[in-house]
Amino acid sequence: MKPEHLSVVEMCRTLGISLDNAYRLIYSGKIEAKKVDGKWQVSRLSVMERLRRRKHA
Repeated sequence: MKPEHLSVVEMCRTLGISLDNAYRLIYSGKIEAKKVDGKWQVSRLSVMERLRRRKHA
């Protein structure tokens, strides 16, 4: 079973975006994420939904 959350770097690889763009998505609320022990944990479901929407755009 895959973990519920991705690191920011994993999110970048999955979406093919830069770290700057990843943090923009997080801070704007377009991707669900939370800080755990000082590190961002990104919702895998949120990332997969964004990827799905991009493919259908």
